[in-house]
Amino acid sequence: MDDGNARRHVFIEGFNPLPKKLGGKGGIIFGAHLYPDIIIRDDDGKKLAIEIDNGSKGSGIKNALSKAGMVGLAGGFVAVAEYYFAYEGLRKDWGESEDKVIEFFEEKLSTHLFIV
Repeated sequence: MDDGNARRHVFIEGFNPLPKKLGGKGGIIFGAHLYPDIIIRDDDGKKLAIEIDNGSKGSGIKNALSKAGMVGLAGGFVAVAEYYFAYEGLRKDWGESEDKVIEFFEEKLSTHLFIV
């Protein structure tokens, strides 16, 4: 994909933001704008949001997933992908509660969590 084509389809917060005429930001919740880290838009106007976060605590995942879910709820995206870069020390021994949360976000908010 050449640079011009990429700029028409891939929008990066702070570098190449999505123009207002194409849908602008990622929606508004409680009067605050949502800015996905990356928006990918196809020729038909369908949008995918990508959020990128990192940390070493479960609370970071909780906050990142909540933020991504809000983008999915208010931003008019087909789906949201949350890539969470986990540092050493993050516990990954999840149980039934975490499975339910992830299932809810995937089914109700089209928001998917990827631990990297």
